[in-house]
Amino acid sequence: MLRSLIQSLRHALPLLCPGCLQAQRNGALCPVCESYLATIDYPCPSCGAPGSSFEVCGACLKKPPPWDSLHGAWHFEGLSRHLIHQFKYQHNIAAGRALVMLWLAHQTALFKPDAVVAVPMHYRKQQQKGFNQAEWLARQIGAHWSMPQWHGVRRIKATTALEGLDKGQRKQMLSDAFRLTDRPPRSVALVDDVLTSGATAAELTRLLKRNGTQFVSIWILARTPL
Repeated sequence: MLRSLIQSLRHALPLLCPGCLQAQRNGALCPVCESYLATIDYPCPSCGAPGSSFEVCGACLKKPPPWDSLHGAWHFEGLSRHLIHQFKYQHNIAAGRALVMLWLAHQTALFKPDAVVAVPMHYRKQQQKGFNQAEWLARQIGAHWSMPQWHGVRRIKATTALEGLDKGQRKQMLSDAFRLTDRPPRSVALVDDVLTSGATAAELTRLLKRNGTQFVSIWILARTPL
């Protein structure tokens, strides 16, 4: 009965663009709001740095990241930052859904790994927050492409906020922060909302590869401007 009531309400009430709150089919971003997202143009396939003409950038040639590829759509600024903050901190699922729908539409040529893996959150933080945005994103992406989600990694070390720390400090903070509870797949997509320094993704990648994973791709909505 509740399900039928929800379906009736969906038909009766207009879905809104989460950016401007105007009626929009399927709750997607309207064309105007979509135009305000700062797209990463010609990114480096290794780190996502813009302006690399889809070639590996000089920084990655000099010091390659531990993962094998990275796919993100937008710079973490302006409207993308606003919508991700709404999704991440206010549990605004409409904002997350609109972004992931658009992200999926832009990533049609991706190599499909054996499984998707959400960046895990420490259980105390998840209990306090009540929501892991990476887990939600991984579930949506996996369902869209009929890929299983692997849950064999846990965050065992609670860390303070990483904002404001440099790469070395972040790496030290994240040392031994994760533990595997199962043998990982041969290839995975590591899913998160935003890439900042890459310290978390690097730590998880190294752990997976030490235990048998051969290919790790980082899938994110946005990355902080370099």
